[in-house]
Amino acid sequence: MDDDAVFCEKCGKMIARKAVSEAEPDQGTVSAEPVQPSVSEEPDSAEKKKKSSMSLIAGICIAAVAAAAVLFVRGRSGPQEQLPSVLSQNNFHNGAIFAFDDNRIYFYASNEGQDHKTVLYSQDYEQKDEKILSENDKISKIRIADGKLMYSTADYDENEKKYTLEMMNPDGTEEAVRIIESSTFIDVFDKAGQDIYYLTENKLHRCNPEGKEDSVLLSDVTDFFCAGRAIYYTTENEVFSFDRKKEESTKLVDGTVSELCLDEGKLYYLKDSALYTYDLTDGNEKKLADLADSHSMLISGGVIYLIRHLETDELESLLRGVEKEVFLSLIGGGYLREVSAEDGHVEDHKNAYCGVALFAYPQGVYFRYSYFLNILADLKDFQ
Repeated sequence: MDDDAVFCEKCGKMIARKAVSEAEPDQGTVSAEPVQPSVSEEPDSAEKKKKSSMSLIAGICIAAVAAAAVLFVRGRSGPQEQLPSVLSQNNFHNGAIFAFDDNRIYFYASNEGQDHKTVLYSQDYEQKDEKILSENDKISKIRIADGKLMYSTADYDENEKKYTLEMMNPDGTEEAVRIIESSTFIDVFDKAGQDIYYLTENKLHRCNPEGKEDSVLLSDVTDFFCAGRAIYYTTENEVFSFDRKKEESTKLVDGTVSELCLDEGKLYYLKDSALYTYDLTDGNEKKLADLADSHSMLISGGVIYLIRHLETDELESLLRGVEKEVFLSLIGGGYLREVSAEDGHVEDHKNAYCGVALFAYPQGVYFRYSYFLNILADLKDFQ
């Protein structure tokens, strides 16, 4: 292990040292009313029926996810300092419209204070202080990485496709700086030290924060994330680790995987309709459970949470009598599913619909109503 290593190259854990990490910037806040994510403006009689149906669905979600919320908080006195945290990784996998750091949570979602416009904003953990960070309606993904707020944009103006990667201080004390412009979609991005990494057209690029010295490190990459000295990435048929200093790759796993993340020295991922772990210490791969039609993975406190996809007939049974447009907005959703990280025991909450995606931070859980709506519901708002 190098003398200047901040993370263990085998397990990804942060190494305790003095004066290693940069101090987090002071977090500016603006006094505002708590944001209550909402489905619509003041409805007429027909819309009231829709809102009533949605409220019923949201109420059903509570029973399923409330237990998960308790487990997420259990054993945590505050936000994790280790980067990347497993919650941050999973939040990015689950739609990349939600992120958090030690002080605040960040949304790219409908904002009641802005007449329900989709904006990038943040709140403190008590959800009392709100700050609008960007009204850019072209944002597609956000993430907190190495103390910075990063986001990608997608603009299809007049049939011309434009994509950017931008970065700013999370407290909003400076305007966002554009790192790169691209003619192709930016799938994944991350920051490690003074290096920016981004994925486009299955090529992993590295550049500096000014977007200069851009070079292609790897090809045929489908996903990646940074963990100290290592980068873990996937191809169509394999999983690798990449040493950032030596610029050498090591194959870890065979097979097509999704939702790859790191927690406590183990990689977690979905493969062949099952949940697997790979121990970075001994190199052993273990199948935890068969999980056909599962997605939106979260890991906390020794429990893996997923959404088990609902088949069409199940949706029809659950939402019988609900307006067609509400039904269509919930396509892709499902039931909450819990899996023990220790023994792979699976528990399905078959009577509780749980939306289309789960997001979490160390003090709570949100769920997304629909892939067609950037609306997040906080469980606290319904309790």
